Amino acid sequence: MRSSLTSRFPRKTYKVKYYHDINPDTQKWEVIELPSNNVIKTYNFEEDASDLSAHLNETKPFGNHGFPNFLSHK
Repeated sequence: MRSSLTSRFPRKTYKVKYYHDINPDTQKWEVIELPSNNVIKTYNFEEDASDLSAHLNETKPFGNHGFPNFLSHK
């Protein structure tokens, strides 16, 4: 249907990227999703976080939509 309001304004899709960084407060490594800045998982070692971020960048489980809020780490 071309006349509905949602069809006139296409949904923006952003390129989802994952990276790992250390949290200075807890001294733990976090895998973070961009552009939402959600923390996906925390690790004690950098190797584990870098492996997960590399795997998520290769095969994105939710495409360019990113992780749902209920699956992200709080």
